[in-house]
Amino acid sequence: MTSERQIAANRRNAQKSTGPRSRSGKRRAARNSRKHGLAAPISGQTEYASLIDKLASKISGKIADPGIRECARLIASAQLELDRFRHVQIGSIECGRMFEPNDEQHDEGPPEGGHAIGVDFVIKRSRSFREVDEAEAVRRALPKLTKIVRYERRAAKKRDDAVRCFFAAAAMPKPAKGGR
Repeated sequence: MTSERQIAANRRNAQKSTGPRSRSGKRRAARNSRKHGLAAPISGQTEYASLIDKLASKISGKIADPGIRECARLIASAQLELDRFRHVQIGSIECGRMFEPNDEQHDEGPPEGGHAIGVDFVIKRSRSFREVDEAEAVRRALPKLTKIVRYERRAAKKRDDAVRCFFAAAAMPKPAKGGR
């Protein structure tokens, strides 16, 4: 049981943590959930509606029961979200593979017969780049990947729950018509 002293301390701490107070701070905090767009459900986006319908019809097959069809839509939606997160993860790793400057091959001065302000000189003066190896690319992408995992787990749980719903609805016997 919580003591009176602990309750008083909790109340004092709660007074200190009231969130942003300025107008700009409140605006900035309101945008936190939209930083990367991964929190937005895929089912609310019109560009995915046809993909969800196609996948749901493949999952449910020829079954016309609306409960089963809805479970199939939930499975399809969650699976497409998982696919989206995997594409974002791959993209993060690929961004980590971006080239980095290679200082060893840096040209100095204009080319022979070239002008200091010409395009050739600018190209020659620009650094050469080397590709980053796979391990370094993953290391660079790790902070972003750890954030994506949270959303991926949520989508996987939604899909697993929808699969259980689908099989439970498919296993239920149909009620008899006209009677109790």
